[in-house]
Amino acid sequence: MRTPIILGVILVLALSAVSEGQTTAADFFNLGLERGKAKDPEAAITDYTKAIELQPNMVAAYVNRSKARNDKGDFGGAIADTTKAIELGHPEIYLAYYHRGFARRKNQDLSGAISDFTKALELKPDHDLTLIGRASARVETADYDGAIEDYTKLLAVTNKSPRVYLWRGKVRWTRADYEEAVIDFSEAIKLAPDIQDAYWYRADSRRMLKDYPGAVADYSKSIELNPTNPDSYRNRAKAYRALKKSALAASDEKKAAELQKQLAIRRETSTTK
Repeated sequence: MRTPIILGVILVLALSAVSEGQTTAADFFNLGLERGKAKDPEAAITDYTKAIELQPNMVAAYVNRSKARNDKGDFGGAIADTTKAIELGHPEIYLAYYHRGFARRKNQDLSGAISDFTKALELKPDHDLTLIGRASARVETADYDGAIEDYTKLLAVTNKSPRVYLWRGKVRWTRADYEEAVIDFSEAIKLAPDIQDAYWYRADSRRMLKDYPGAVADYSKSIELNPTNPDSYRNRAKAYRALKKSALAASDEKKAAELQKQLAIRRETSTTK
């Protein structure tokens, strides 16, 4: 709970230094750091720009400004900054490749993103954000084997995060490898029992494997955790149909239709606002 107070004190000191004329590149760089921590990317960009004006070869300022630009959605600017940082060189230049990869992925340059993430991982093999970024880009290019490889490495880096089991399971579900998907979703649930997506995807995997009782149990848990998802009722109805439980299936189909209608109304309302 003390972090916001400490951050506020540091920011005041940094502002005081600048107001008193201590306008070195390092002053502006440090101020940019604190403004970035304060979730103010616009101000951070301004400070990093001033640092670069005073010290044009400050690689860290280009790298950090690229992050702020990514946060702001200026992916073209982020690519330009990281490219400049890579040209200048730096002991931790893997961060420039990571941020450029992030920006390229957002710009739908998936091949360029994967290339940058791969270079970053050559320099820093255990960088978790880069593994996540490359895995995501590989999923988007239908390189499911590559994505599974990245998530498997990420499990070791993150000490078996339940979210990583979930992500790897989703890739396996996408390519219809349902038995392996069930294993991953089960591991995620074991580590985080309230992870709703894991129940939904395990339910769907079990349904595809014709384990209808298991599917019903998992859809029911998914509904308990998120009772507003029409797909959960719709797919549980399919499992009930397979089990010849017509009344329960009909009840779920009715509920799914009601929720779908409510969802459509909410979407229409939000669009017209």
